Amino acid sequence: MIKILNLLFLILLPALCSAQMWTMQPDGSVVAGQEPSDNIQLQPRQENTVTVTINSTDASMNAWFAVGDQEKHFTMFRTPSRKISIQLKPGTYSIGGVYIGGKPTINVAVHEDVEIIADTVLDVKKAMATILVKFEGLNAAGKMPVLPFRSYKPDSTSLEGADVRSINIMNMLNYKGVSLGSLTGIETERKNGVDGTRSYDIKINKVSKRFEFAQYRAYETLDDDLYLTFISGKGADGDTTYYNNPAHYKPLKVNFSSLPTDHPDSLRDYKWGLYAKRLIDGKLENTAGVRAFSTKENPSMLVCVPYNGIPADSAFMAAQIFRPSLSYLKGKLHKYFGTLTQPLYYKDGEWHTLDAGICAIYGSDFSRFYQTQQILNSGQTMYLSWNSPSNMTCSFNLSKPYQPMLKGVPSVAMNPYKKGKKWTFYPMYVGRTGELRDMDATTAAYEVKNQSDGSVVATGNGKLEKESFDNPVIISYTNTNVAERNGIKGINKVEFTFDATKEDPYAPSLQMLYLADSNGCPTDSLADVNNRIIFCAGDFNYDTAKQIYTDEEAAEIKVEYAPNGSTDFKTLSYQPIENNLASHMQGRQYVINMQQLMSKSNNGWFDLKFFLKDVAGNTHTQLISPAFYVNSLKNAVDGVADDNVEIVGGVGEIIAPAHAEVFTLTGLRCGTKNLQPGIYVVKCGIKTVKTVVR
Repeated sequence: MIKILNLLFLILLPALCSAQMWTMQPDGSVVAGQEPSDNIQLQPRQENTVTVTINSTDASMNAWFAVGDQEKHFTMFRTPSRKISIQLKPGTYSIGGVYIGGKPTINVAVHEDVEIIADTVLDVKKAMATILVKFEGLNAAGKMPVLPFRSYKPDSTSLEGADVRSINIMNMLNYKGVSLGSLTGIETERKNGVDGTRSYDIKINKVSKRFEFAQYRAYETLDDDLYLTFISGKGADGDTTYYNNPAHYKPLKVNFSSLPTDHPDSLRDYKWGLYAKRLIDGKLENTAGVRAFSTKENPSMLVCVPYNGIPADSAFMAAQIFRPSLSYLKGKLHKYFGTLTQPLYYKDGEWHTLDAGICAIYGSDFSRFYQTQQILNSGQTMYLSWNSPSNMTCSFNLSKPYQPMLKGVPSVAMNPYKKGKKWTFYPMYVGRTGELRDMDATTAAYEVKNQSDGSVVATGNGKLEKESFDNPVIISYTNTNVAERNGIKGINKVEFTFDATKEDPYAPSLQMLYLADSNGCPTDSLADVNNRIIFCAGDFNYDTAKQIYTDEEAAEIKVEYAPNGSTDFKTLSYQPIENNLASHMQGRQYVINMQQLMSKSNNGWFDLKFFLKDVAGNTHTQLISPAFYVNSLKNAVDGVADDNVEIVGGVGEIIAPAHAEVFTLTGLRCGTKNLQPGIYVVKCGIKTVKTVVR
């Protein structure tokens, strides 16, 4: 049985109208005819605009309507009434609809380059879609993949005859360098077929030769190795089947010891993942890709690379390696996140990295918090600028040495919304490399108090849903580490006001906290204060009718720091990053010069406190303890008793106390296990020694 996990980001789709509504001109263009209607409610007319009404007699609740101009600006509409009226400036557009079938199909009706010159009524029907495009995927060994039962479960067992354990598949439709849509699915249960075939299909109409079809597959083999497969082809006049070529598979060799480690609890089932990121017309496309996980410490990775380099005006797959952070619900994979490398592409016999700040893999239902509204003729582009400072927050680059994390406490973003009758509050915990920490979110404890007298009205864990509050309230979430490490038990506490009677009940929010060393690598462990702290904050109000957030800057922001565990907080000054405009659901990005830090800390760790306030008086306060470590600000007297401890280098490890700090000769901090042979510097209190690892 095929189970579709997500229909992720089905956005930016041009579409088709009924053929009898159009008149062909001598130059080959098509002009829309006019048809009056007595029962259509038009929007208030704007200056120099015409009204276009789209009807669809066979649209379902999961049908979308779209309008696109010639500059690749798109507006998406979704309506249960099967009819929608929009206002456009006279011009040339693609107008129509997209329909999601009850099985893995997308029916896209497309008519392009239509001139709109007056008020127009258009009919769109999914019956216009006629071409069936099939994808047949081969693995690198040339065999058709066959799945066992219950893939992606920690206790998964293999069936005789299967050559892969799991497949993650996504079909894509592209047009003139524009992503038209995606359909993703993961097979979680399947019996072996007779011939082992496995295909997805997409239906489109006969105006198809300008289209490009692509499919992305991620395999986990029975021996825990990973494949990424890419299949692509152009549109045709009839039903078409596309295959990948096993000769295009190239090995992706990685020095795994240079990549980040993670908490053993997060890696108990999977240690590495391989992820596919799409590029279209040379730009990274903001749509989730496919991924596969491996339990091996050093898995083999094979990537299908049909292009030598990055083609222009065409879809392309870039590979990324990531550390997965997984959570399970009743024994099944519930959500998956990860810390990604930069995208990798193959050219002239070598792998190269794209210098783009890619954020971590988001959870399966995170997209609802990040819906966007594209506006026609606004000058907006359909792609996020992945190279902008606001997005360079979450990746590590294979071309740079990776700075290991000491596991500072994550920050949390709080963006309430209303769905139906219920207000929903869900904390989004974000780690230092941008990874979303779902396990933190589900276990964090909330408390709701009345603002007037401080009386507690509700407590619980994870998501808070409530139809109404009798009075204005203060809501807090507390996330505490289960175990102490080096005598520190980290805590994040966020507290924000909420008053449903206000026109603006939403408090501003801290969205991201990011520390970078002098090489620009994300870290929470710094040698000195010659570094910087970056954070994002803003005021995000939820529009319940449109189901989107609107963005404003916070009216007041205050940042303080203190030695870990103390109350001696001092104010830090900050500046907006130059030329960094507010980004949707990120807010404005700010930078703190760490040379302001003067206080000393007994253990080298420091806490951060953020206070935000909007023009409506709503407030957000967040304590992150500890947030970062600065070695040069650690009190020298701390650790005198460690002067007599034994530090011994061994085979692949260093035997030393748990609180010892290990560095390479280049100054990179690392752990005591899984070390490459060489000389290391070990600091324990005031004692510093060099030791050899064999």
